[in-house]
Amino acid sequence: MVTRVGKNYLGLGLIVFLSGCGGSKGGNPIKLPDPANRDQGGPRVACVDNESLPAPTPQIRNYPLHVNGKVLEMTQRASLLKPRFNKLMSFLRESRANEHDYIEPYVYVCADFAYALYQEALALGLDAKYMGFGLSGQEAGHAVVAFETSDRGRVLVDFTGGKAGEGHYKRLSWVQPGEHYLAVDFRGLSPCATEFTNDRDFFETKRNELADFDARITQMSEGIAVKAASCKGLADERDIRRSELNATTQKISELTRIIIAAPNSAEADEARRQRNILQPIKVAQQQSLQQAEGIMTTCFTEWNQLNTQRSGLQKQKPYPAFYQGFGDKDPLITDVDLAPL
Repeated sequence: MVTRVGKNYLGLGLIVFLSGCGGSKGGNPIKLPDPANRDQGGPRVACVDNESLPAPTPQIRNYPLHVNGKVLEMTQRASLLKPRFNKLMSFLRESRANEHDYIEPYVYVCADFAYALYQEALALGLDAKYMGFGLSGQEAGHAVVAFETSDRGRVLVDFTGGKAGEGHYKRLSWVQPGEHYLAVDFRGLSPCATEFTNDRDFFETKRNELADFDARITQMSEGIAVKAASCKGLADERDIRRSELNATTQKISELTRIIIAAPNSAEADEARRQRNILQPIKVAQQQSLQQAEGIMTTCFTEWNQLNTQRSGLQKQKPYPAFYQGFGDKDPLITDVDLAPL
């Protein structure tokens, strides 16, 4: 994350002192992605038209951006393309600037992800700027890249990834001072993001979709828990009936042994009388157990079906519209800086 300890504008040099997510430690160079390799981040669909990218033009001005003691060269070119949004999305989906683990402290953080994407865009002649902003109540802020488009205005992109094993991300972002930070994962968008309107309502709608989805999952989970408790009760009832049948079967076996041991005795006659009473009881108990097992089996089948439905629904989960990298505080955005100017 990024924290402004202080900032100073000196001639053509923009000096911004940042910490937290603000950059690499001790001047370590940022490793840029290999443009020959391409990334995940959504369907590989070319959302393009006849628009072509110009060849990179000569540099005319450099802005040194100081981040945790490391200088990031913010280069301004003589002519930069403001592409149409679909052209920008094709570039972003193909980019691999997000393929790096987030490493703390200050080794590879949001500033590094933003700078890698900024440099890659600049090499293609795209109108891109490095954007950093503060967060209320937090020492650390955040960094994204601002792209100027010809049809959607300024589009903000966040490539900040997770720590090792947590995954790599690509997001469209919404940044306004005094508001919460919102971001939509590319995987939650259609291939060419034709639904994107680049306004707060779009991002809020996406966040509400996630909230509604979570509510559905919660409701389904509660139903599954109720069904599980019901099935357990039926299993307990089945076990009781099985124990009763086992007891009756054991008693009949004992009576049969008495009859076999002394078939003509008075004791054998009494054993026959008791066995005759118990045999129809055993039949009834067998039928009862069979019925209980059928009801229990049906219950567990329905429980498994509900679990399968929930698993299928979870695979359709929309990617979060709210970037949760700031923990549970959900801070407000404060000051916003762009480089180069």
